Amino acid sequence: MHLPGRGRCSVALVFSTLAVAAFQLSSSTEVAITRAEVEKHIRFLASDELKGRKAGTEGDHVAARYIAEHFRACGLAPAPGFTDFFQPVPLTRVQPPERKQLRIDGTDLQPGNDFIILQGENSELEVELKDVGDPLAASPTGEQQDLRGKVAVTQLRHLDASASESFRQKAELLQERGAKAILELYSGSGWDGVSDFLAGPRLVVEEKDSRERIPYFLVRDQGSALGRKLQAAGPHKVRISLSERRVGRLESANVIGVLPGRDPRLKEEFLGLTAHFDHIGQNERLPGATKEDSIFNGARDNGMGVTALLAAA
Repeated sequence: MHLPGRGRCSVALVFSTLAVAAFQLSSSTEVAITRAEVEKHIRFLASDELKGRKAGTEGDHVAARYIAEHFRACGLAPAPGFTDFFQPVPLTRVQPPERKQLRIDGTDLQPGNDFIILQGENSELEVELKDVGDPLAASPTGEQQDLRGKVAVTQLRHLDASASESFRQKAELLQERGAKAILELYSGSGWDGVSDFLAGPRLVVEEKDSRERIPYFLVRDQGSALGRKLQAAGPHKVRISLSERRVGRLESANVIGVLPGRDPRLKEEFLGLTAHFDHIGQNERLPGATKEDSIFNGARDNGMGVTALLAAA
């Protein structure tokens, strides 16, 4: 599903159970992590040469190779069934439709300023709107709304790390109930940042499911004025016009290193430590960027986390 999110690529350090226990209980082995080692890893991962490590880019590939070679030098093994440290992650780069029209009760909304397309293409609709509240909440009566031939309207007040999964669940549920499209009204703060992050091309993990997806819009609703209007007596109508999206494919990879255990019974049990190593790359439109420096180096997000795993290896 082409919903918002970053093409997360992870580094994983996996211990068999006995290996962890031995590491914890051994009094004869002291692991010294030096400032020089930590600084070396962070400086490399957050260097301008890697250009922000955006998933699928050369900087992302270089970071993955750096991590893999460190694992190799530390004596770690690839994951079972793999001949190297890389687990391929196919990504899809989605360019929003060039033609995108959203008209509510005769008023045209402006792309970027008023709405963002989360998914959908090749659509021509002019139908009635229906407010569905929170579709993920259990109905007091247990009944499900019949949305056949209508566009579902729901609300989002805060964007956080769980938003992408919430979008996915709502899209699947409302499409199953017959909705022709979804308008998610966003009354929270920081719309400009949300728009900069979501309105342009996005990377998503490639999916095998090729079902057609209904259009899904995130709509700016300052002061909840639009929400109150649509909850009032109707009918309320919406017109949607979308052209085809442009789609390209990229490759990235997770990096997995394994420290095998030695106990015949426990060595098949694993403890995994993970951190994502990609970041957001270069973008002059994001807050904090300038024409002279638009690289988001990602020392804290997540160079530090990756460095902790490299030191643990």
